[in-house]
Amino acid sequence: MVLKACCLERDIEVLPGGDMTEIGEKGINLSGGQKQRVSLARVAYKRKELYLFDDPLSAVDAHVGASIFNNLIGPRGMLKGTTRIFVTNNFSVLTEVDYIIVMQDGSVVESGPFQDLKQEGSLFSNLLRNVSKRVQKFTANDDTAVKTSYVPDIEQGPRKSNLVEEETVEEGSVSLQVYGTYIRHAGLLFLLVILCYAAYTAIGVFEGIWLSEWVNDSLVSVQIQDLSLRIYRMWVYVILVVFKAVVNFFRYLNAVEGSTLIFHKASPADALRCHEDIFVIS
Repeated sequence: MVLKACCLERDIEVLPGGDMTEIGEKGINLSGGQKQRVSLARVAYKRKELYLFDDPLSAVDAHVGASIFNNLIGPRGMLKGTTRIFVTNNFSVLTEVDYIIVMQDGSVVESGPFQDLKQEGSLFSNLLRNVSKRVQKFTANDDTAVKTSYVPDIEQGPRKSNLVEEETVEEGSVSLQVYGTYIRHAGLLFLLVILCYAAYTAIGVFEGIWLSEWVNDSLVSVQIQDLSLRIYRMWVYVILVVFKAVVNFFRYLNAVEGSTLIFHKASPADALRCHEDIFVIS
């Protein structure tokens, strides 16, 4: 019943997996109108006493918006008997509401039932008259455009219901084939890569040793030379940490920027775990 009221039945039929289709992050594989109708369906399932709608029909077609208003928001819709605050600039539905508040520049200028506000000379009646003229002009142009419109056939590939694929996680030790792949792709720069990686690893080990010595340093007296030694150790540790952070950041950034577009579309933001993944690899 909610799907019908929100005009989602046809959308579910055309989706690859129906109501089990996986929706990408921020609804990337839904249109603006579909996102708005899904939001309305979520609202309808909540079953509250007070609803606040912020222009919920702005991204849908006129006939779809009329159907949603009549079957969901309007006085004969699913939410009848509840309080609905409905913000809109769609004048066609205002005859169905109980009370209208007209705002201009952030202030309330007029309020009351539709029959009272449409009296000659009011701001609402002037707005209503101007909108009626624009609608008539638009309808005439739209009829001509519909008659001459043409929608080409689009060849569709195999449809998939899952947008985000499950990440493959290898377990166990690294095979020799993986190391062989690294060596083949390194080419003439293999020696330089090995040296840089060895230096990077050595700095990481030295960082841990330096921190351990720093922590285990039992300074029992507050002397100038002891304080200087502590400051010296602190600065060396800061330099090591900053160096590793910069190297990791640029390696990660280069890998992400070099990825394909479909990778960014199908990968949720929380799946790009720079610190955790780099730590596991290292």
